[in-house]
Amino acid sequence: YIYNELIIKNTKFHRIIDYFLILKHENLLSKLKDVILLLESQYDIHFVGARIEEFIYLTNIVYASHQYNNFSNMNRLNIPIHQLPEYNFILDIEKYLQVEFDENLLIYLTACFISSSAGNYHVDSVDKEMVSKLTHHVMSRFQYIGCLHYDDYDELFIRLYSHLRPALYRLLFYISIYNPLALQIKTEYHHFFILVKEALKTVTPLFNITFNDDEIAYLVLHFQSALFGKKSKQISSHRCAIICD
Repeated sequence: YIYNELIIKNTKFHRIIDYFLILKHENLLSKLKDVILLLESQYDIHFVGARIEEFIYLTNIVYASHQYNNFSNMNRLNIPIHQLPEYNFILDIEKYLQVEFDENLLIYLTACFISSSAGNYHVDSVDKEMVSKLTHHVMSRFQYIGCLHYDDYDELFIRLYSHLRPALYRLLFYISIYNPLALQIKTEYHHFFILVKEALKTVTPLFNITFNDDEIAYLVLHFQSALFGKKSKQISSHRCAIICD
């Protein structure tokens, strides 16, 4: 709650959080950022927008309070997180900062890290098949419900994969995301929003996650952009009536 309300929505509270972290455990903020920037190029992993700042603050807060939380039951899909490259990234952070993370915290911080970075389809990972299945499912459902066909399916797939991989971990591990444009997107692209929301309904029983409006709004932009990029066409639907004597 603190992370979502004070850090993401209102950046003026950064100083308050900084002060809290200094009192709690010697404020690792600046050192952590230097380490992340060093490792980012080494692992060829890239943060989306200002997410690096969010990850740094979240890491500090989680590290300061992890003894009061249990993250072990959040991995409902049983993803072998310790086999992901991002897990090794967190291990290196632990080494550089000369701190000790227990396994429970390592897994959660790995999920936080993935949720803040762009998914790369061209990188092989143990969750690639699962994320690909999720991406294909969402695209197929959207095209079916909207009577649409995207000519450049592969290009849209890669774009959606880059968003859905971090989204999957956010939803699995209950990591909040704030989309400042969600209400505007919901209003201006209302029909698209309804279509995407409907397409995502079948995701819940298959992947044990539920997309909120902030996440849906981001997906709306991907589909809307692809549609008006003139690489799609609408499939005509037919109405018929059966008359019985």
